[in-house]
Amino acid sequence: MSSRAQAAVVGVYACDVRGLALAYGLQHALVDASCAALLIHQRAVGMMDPLTVYLLLFVYNGLAFGLQFFVGFVADRGGRYRPCMLASYPLLAIGLLLGDLVPTLAVMLVGVGNALFHVGAGAAILRLSPERSSEAGLFVAPGALGLAIGAVYGNTPALNITPFLLLLLLSAVATFGLGAPESATPAPMLAVAAGREDLATLAVGALLGSVAIRALVGTAIGLAYRVEPSVLPWLALAAFLGKATGGLLADRVGWVRASVGALLLSAPLLSFLSGIPALAVVGMLLFQMTMPVTLLAVYRALPQQAGLAFGLPCLALLLGTLPAFIVPSAWLTGPALALALTLASAAALLLALPPVLRADPAGAWPQPDARAAA
Repeated sequence: MSSRAQAAVVGVYACDVRGLALAYGLQHALVDASCAALLIHQRAVGMMDPLTVYLLLFVYNGLAFGLQFFVGFVADRGGRYRPCMLASYPLLAIGLLLGDLVPTLAVMLVGVGNALFHVGAGAAILRLSPERSSEAGLFVAPGALGLAIGAVYGNTPALNITPFLLLLLLSAVATFGLGAPESATPAPMLAVAAGREDLATLAVGALLGSVAIRALVGTAIGLAYRVEPSVLPWLALAAFLGKATGGLLADRVGWVRASVGALLLSAPLLSFLSGIPALAVVGMLLFQMTMPVTLLAVYRALPQQAGLAFGLPCLALLLGTLPAFIVPSAWLTGPALALALTLASAAALLLALPPVLRADPAGAWPQPDARAAA
């Protein structure tokens, strides 16, 4: 095949994968909006004491984020991720239907459904795009908007769940037709050097540490602005734009340069300048640009375990937000702490990315058949 023909095939494949990432991203927004609407609705109903609502939120986060690594581990055994997505829709729908009748069970159902969807769709995107972070960004970014929209929509004592049910049904039907592109297979995987799995373990640990740190800083920024609700939508929009553009930028200028550079630029904005809303929003945009690279880097270190590679960063996110549940918020919002944590996250990425980006000429970890990913 000529070089021009090869370029055409690769171009068609990239368009197919990007389109799938966008489609799954829209479903991601729907899933997160459904869950957020249900959770906020429980608080708006006013029939529960604040402690019960707080505990429900804790349970939801534990299931939605904490289960993903386990779901991913199980899904990797069969190498099929679309069933996870398909199983998520009825759980989400039943949870919405039971929201006013059995709130605790409803929250548990949507939490499990959320975990199943994220692993199923996220692992498929990682397998189909092992050398570009842009697709990962296009998939994860809409979740931030979905959470914001769902929170606004659910802030009512009478939640209308009909739109969510119809869209979930449409998503389930569409998932049957949204398979992995068949036009080409991805380029060979780049991973750590053959025989140096210890580097992979070190890299994954550093990457997860970076995620946990960023989760803590992001939570602290949200806590700092909880008394200024007009700023929160802008922070959500910044998170969306940061994740969506971070992968695209990293593919153009390099993963290390884009991700570490974005964190370093965000450090002063999210610490000593975070009291200025406009600068905090810009800082959040820069801060979130690293997420697509982190996700794909974990996968490149664990190329045979796409589900686990997607689930582990989500577990790190959960662990990073735990201090918000157990320590006074004033302890988390100091500028010096935010600066130190952001710099530590950048240092972890600087440590982790080079070994993951190093080519493996021996092909110790071959790329799985991507056409079976979804």
